[in-house]
Amino acid sequence: MEPDYAAAYVHRGTAKDELDDLKGAIEDYDEAVRLKPIDDALAALAYLKRAEAKLALGENRAAVEDYDEVIHLKPSDAKAYYKRGRAKAGIGNISEAKADLQTALKLVAQEKNKMLKTNIEETLRHLD
Repeated sequence: MEPDYAAAYVHRGTAKDELDDLKGAIEDYDEAVRLKPIDDALAALAYLKRAEAKLALGENRAAVEDYDEVIHLKPSDAKAYYKRGRAKAGIGNISEAKADLQTALKLVAQEKNKMLKTNIEETLRHLD
């Protein structure tokens, strides 16, 4: 009914993601991004979800580009730095991966998210 409603594409992409249709999810996230949501939070969510789907498919370089956009829109998002660090490690860029993980560790302390903090610390140990 509203083909230019970016949020609908994000939500449908999420549903496809949950059904393990990652390529279909990416298509919907692509459309949401193409529509250029006015709301930065929605735009960041579209990029984040697309990056996570790409990361799950092993498309690390493309995932890094989307995480860059998330961080541009939400510079204090610890999860985005953590995931971008993992994607950078996946393409062999270990020094930048560690830098992202260190930033994520600083940011997660403010969020008090113990599970994410543990994941970040484990990933850093793995890279050392």
